[in-house]
Formats: sequence, C-alpha cells, structure tokens
Amino acid sequence: MVLKFTTRKNKLWATVNEAAFFIQKCFFATLVLFSLVASPIAIATVAKDSIKVGNVWVNTKAKPSEIINYKIIGARELKLHIFHGVSSNDNEHKPALIMFHGGGWNSGNPTSLYDQADYFSKTGITTISVEYRTWKKDQTPPNVSLMDAKSAYRWVLTNAKTLNINPAKIAAGGVSAGGHLAASLATIKGFNAIGEKPLPIQPVALVLFNPVVDTSSQGHGYNRVKEFWRAISPIHNVAQGHPPTLTLLGSNDRVLSVATANKYRDNIVSVGSYAVNHIYPDKAHGFFTRTRSELLFVDTLLKAHDFLFKTGIAAAPSSAVRPTQPNINN
Repeated sequence: MVLKFTTRKNKLWATVNEAAFFIQKCFFATLVLFSLVASPIAIATVAKDSIKVGNVWVNTKAKPSEIINYKIIGARELKLHIFHGVSSNDNEHKPALIMFHGGGWNSGNPTSLYDQADYFSKTGITTISVEYRTWKKDQTPPNVSLMDAKSAYRWVLTNAKTLNINPAKIAAGGVSAGGHLAASLATIKGFNAIGEKPLPIQPVALVLFNPVVDTSSQGHGYNRVKEFWRAISPIHNVAQGHPPTLTLLGSNDRVLSVATANKYRDNIVSVGSYAVNHIYPDKAHGFFTRTRSELLFVDTLLKAHDFLFKTGIAAAPSSAVRPTQPNINN
C-alpha cells in the first residue's frame, strides 16, 4: 500500500511539475510575443518623432525655447517663437535666421516652421518663427503683413544682445507669402509701421522656399496689392547690395514659375550679388514639408545649411553630409 501510495504521489507531483512547466513556457512565450509586437511600435515611435538630417536629429515634436511678444496692436499680441541656437560655447553671440510662414498673407501659423527651426537651432543658429497679421485672422492686407515683418526684424535687431544674437549675422527666410516678406526686408523701402524708422540694416542672406517675388499682374497676389504692386514686388526692386539669396522651388509650382525664379536670380546677380536656385523636377508648391516628403525635407535643409555656410552664417556641415536629391540648376 505504501508503495502504491508513493507511486500515486510521484505521479501527482509529476503532473503538478508538468503543469507548472507548461505555465512557465506560456509566460515566456507571451513575453517573447509582446516584445516582438512592442518593439516595432517603440521603433516606429522613435522614427515618427525624429528624422535625421545629415548628422542632426530633428525632433518633429520640438517646441520653442521661448515665445515673446514683439508687437501689440490693441488687444492683438504678435509673437516670436524662438529656438535658441545650440553650440559648444553658450556665451558666444549666435547667428540668427528669422523665418516667416506661408499662407498667401491669408492664414498660416509660426508652428508650421518648427521642423526647420529645430534643425537650424541645432546647427548653432538661433531661429525665430514670426507671427504676423493675416486676412483671415485680422482682416488685414499684405502690406500690413509686411509692416509686421519689418517690426519683427527691427525688434530682433534692437534686442540682439539680450537674445545672444550677433546683429551682423541675421538672415531671413520664408515660405511662399512668407518668402515674400523675407525678400522684402532686403528690397522694399517704406511700409514701416507708424512711429517706426526704416530698417538700419538688411538681412545678410535670404533662404526662400517657393517665395512670392513678383506681385505684378504676371505674378502672384496682384489683386490684393494692385494699388501699390510695384512698390511691394521684390523682383522689381532689386538693387545693389542685395544679400546672397537661395531659392528652393518645384518646377510645377503654381505660385512661382521657374522663369520668374530665374529672372529674380539674374536680377540679383546683375547687381553684383550671389544667388542660386535649386529647382526640383515635377514638384509642386510646398513640396519640401516633412509631411509631404521626408526625402525632400531633408534635402532642402541640407541645401539651405550648405548655403548658409558658404555665406558665413552657419558652421560647416559634416564633410559626409551633402544633399543628394537630383535637381535642375538653371
């Protein structure tokens, strides 16, 4: 009986052990399965939130270092979204890039340039995305947008020391109608807000993404500015001393034609300055945004960085970092 009882007991323990081993196997299998499922999610999250541009990781959820009022009109506050430049020497005065969003002078938001601002700030350039008045929000025409652009640029110049910016190394850039505002800082006289003096110095370089440079009846926005179109049209006001200019453009752009972009470039060259166009075959207006094409987003930033380096504003890009996307330079 004892022997029989012992045998049953052993069988019972064997059964218990087998069950425990089975449960253990299931537990580890579950862990493995979870890791296989979770890892791609984690990797995807990292990839979604970061894009490598050359040797710089752009954070697609980046926020400004600070947001500051530069102008108050009644109850309306206009703000600068500032991404302070990062470098090994935090005490040195940084170069700066003041950028203006697109939207046809009708709409738009400084947040649309956060990707570009995060990149340039990580290359050591303090980058500022400007809020300005638009038609949809303020019922104001393009000349008022230009007044705000000049106010913003003037405010940065005045407060350069506080912002740790080198006033002799401030460039301007913009997208579409914002490109018009940036180009106008270098070409357009007048359109200063009441009580504000003309700009003491113009930007030292321009980085323009499919900009509006011609406001004539043959260009863009003529019906919005026809009473003063020539006075506010950059291509018609290029003069000696114009800053070096980079234009990034798709060949199928509906706002700026290749022919107009080339004429603008040639006008700048004719007064003794430097200008270069990078034209992307078959690409439309706004082709360079991250959400439309990560490849072109990266390439346009690398081209802009290379241009700012050549004009003495940016630090040298890594020797291994060069734009590779085919383009037509004509």
